[in-house]
Amino acid sequence: MKFTSDPTSGTLVCTAASGSRDLTLFQVRTYQAVLMLTWIRFDAPLPWTNLTLDVWFAHAIHGIESRSDAQYSFCCLPGGVIAIQTNNLAVLDKSLPLWESVRWLAALFIHEARHNEGFGHTCATGPRAGQNDNTVAELGAWGVQYYFYVWLAEHTDHGVVPKADQAIARAEAADMLGRFFCQPEPTPSA
Repeated sequence: MKFTSDPTSGTLVCTAASGSRDLTLFQVRTYQAVLMLTWIRFDAPLPWTNLTLDVWFAHAIHGIESRSDAQYSFCCLPGGVIAIQTNNLAVLDKSLPLWESVRWLAALFIHEARHNEGFGHTCATGPRAGQNDNTVAELGAWGVQYYFYVWLAEHTDHGVVPKADQAIARAEAADMLGRFFCQPEPTPSA
């Protein structure tokens, strides 16, 4: 991970003196999002890979760089590194519950990683032409982000992801259908 831009720089929330590393809020949330991919286990295979989420992610990209010189996060910088824009990240909103902000950033990482596997946005019509996927079933960047939320809602243990958080993930997936797909019907396996 490379923190070229860090909107929380100068303020440490973890310190070496306390037994951690010196980390800003943005750095902590970034590490938490990546760690989330390693500790979430699902009771069914992901629709886009036979690998576990963390193994898939590690194969899909080769790094994460935070940047302030981009309007949007994107894939990819040379070498398969995803670029995360830092100008308006919800993960820095301290009014959001920790689970929501970290889940949101993990979903962004998954979305951008899918682009590195050759999946661009395929919807060519409407006000978000070139920014949306045509269908969920094509399993593009928005499709895998949709299924990440569905799998958090439907395929995790309540001891790991509490029912209230599963409900939030379920609502997030439902909201995505009308916003990020030209043809928003989910596949029957959802």
